[in-house]
Amino acid sequence: NPLFTPGQKASNGLETLAEDGSPADLVPMLPGDAGAAVVGRGASVAGPIFPPDGNYSFEITASPGDHLSLATMLVQSNDWFYTLHNQPLFDAAGDPIEGNFTHVVELYDAGTEVDEPIGFGANQAPRQAGLNTGPAEGGTVQKVTQMPYGDAATVVHLTITPLP
Repeated sequence: NPLFTPGQKASNGLETLAEDGSPADLVPMLPGDAGAAVVGRGASVAGPIFPPDGNYSFEITASPGDHLSLATMLVQSNDWFYTLHNQPLFDAAGDPIEGNFTHVVELYDAGTEVDEPIGFGANQAPRQAGLNTGPAEGGTVQKVTQMPYGDAATVVHLTITPLP
């Protein structure tokens, strides 16, 4: 997975995405043409989307053997992010996959900033004094299992649809 390895230290790019929501430092770190920052519907530049109408829709060109990884910040956290982690885009027969893939989206903690209560921390993006603020955690990327936050389906819906 080009975005992160569980149990390892987060890259500077993943830290910036998880703490401040910006993909600007992560995209250039990805290998080859693997990286892209997606612009939400109705927006002109990459940035946050907000419920209930916010969503992203994007097209990629893929071949058998290709995988999709994506990450998006959980804004009301210090350094948590939802991710699709290395999803194959084709089945064993070489046919494109399709359907609802929300069930494989997971929540991770980048381990870069000390966690505060979700939605109440002074060092979380909506309330922090500036970018990259808050005490460093010095940890590693780990899956979040605390409910209800660990259930991505409460905030993310992911559908993959092959185009003709």
